Amino acid sequence: MRRWELTLVVILAFVSLPLLINGSSDVRYNNPLLGVYQNEEACFPLEEKWYIMYRNYKDDPYFGSAGQCIKIFATGPFVDNSGPFEVDVGDSDKIKVEASLLSSPGYTVKNVIHVDVTEVPGLSLNLTAIYTDCSKCKVIHHDYVSEQACSLWQPRSTLGEDVKCCHFIYDLLCGPKYAVCEDV
Repeated sequence: MRRWELTLVVILAFVSLPLLINGSSDVRYNNPLLGVYQNEEACFPLEEKWYIMYRNYKDDPYFGSAGQCIKIFATGPFVDNSGPFEVDVGDSDKIKVEASLLSSPGYTVKNVIHVDVTEVPGLSLNLTAIYTDCSKCKVIHHDYVSEQACSLWQPRSTLGEDVKCCHFIYDLLCGPKYAVCEDV
């Protein structure tokens, strides 16, 4: 096989392999076989506050600009994969939401957090797990911002710890880091 033919085969394999295993070549983490690493159901009910540490975009249309420390915490019981939460976006602004866990097509685990903003009827959004380690960190896709928008979350108990696995996945799939919570 000539060198250019081998190169072409390698390129085709990288492009087509995700499609052959039920994923998407555009969204590399959208693959039911990766569900074991994306199971949000294992993390609920939330036992502590979660902080959005970084994201790869400056402004969030619903949760503020970079530099505002965003915290998420439960405000009531989590029953039948659904419950009330509060999103603290800093400056004493708190947004009440109802979150429900859903599955993406082909998934057997709950990898999507569907959020309904309580105070704005009809406003809802999805947060899709790219990687979830319930005790350490999460990398989450924000499809309401863009196809590439994502963030890195940590529970309060791991603040200050080096969560290399999430940083690696974030760096690999998300790119730039705009600090959201710096002083925690």
